[in-house]
Amino acid sequence: MLQFVDAANLVSLTGLGAAVVCALSSSNGQVRRAIVALVVSGLCDLFDGALARRLTRSPDAKRFGEALDLVNDGCAFGIAPAVLLHAVGLRTLLEILLLIVFVWCAAWRLAYFATVGMAVEQDVRYYYGLPTTFVALFVPLACLAGFLGPGPLHIAAATTAMVLAVAMVSPLRVRKPAGRVLLVFPVIGAILILAFSLAPTFAMP
Repeated sequence: MLQFVDAANLVSLTGLGAAVVCALSSSNGQVRRAIVALVVSGLCDLFDGALARRLTRSPDAKRFGEALDLVNDGCAFGIAPAVLLHAVGLRTLLEILLLIVFVWCAAWRLAYFATVGMAVEQDVRYYYGLPTTFVALFVPLACLAGFLGPGPLHIAAATTAMVLAVAMVSPLRVRKPAGRVLLVFPVIGAILILAFSLAPTFAMP
């Protein structure tokens, strides 16, 4: 098994580790740490694929990396954010059902991508359905509402969970980020990490 250890897979495992930190921190009420960990997990997912494309891999190593990435994404952008959203206030029976549906949609989106892949039109690649990695961007952005109070945080969390769940399994076409557009995500991620690491107050339910 260890023949598949390479730089890209280690970055993937780092992202998975960050997702574990997100879930455990959420369950302990350390929400700001959990949000930072989710952002880190998203950044790892952003770069592991780019790194993998620079490596010379055997067909087996390539399939292994794709399978590992799929498992990581299910944990990092399905289960971990659901635990985080529960921690920030989605705790009624209906809201728990929403979180279950959210995880289902993430799993369905990943299975669809593994089966169908991306569409290509005039050398431009498109995803069908919102990629699960965007969860690591939109959930932390929604959690910024926590600096306004528990009420806005609760509304933002519930709305974001619903919208993301629908978007992941919708026929929405999303162009694969490339070039300068790709640099936007690390910049936003760095801003989010600073905001949740340094800001003095954050509302908890």
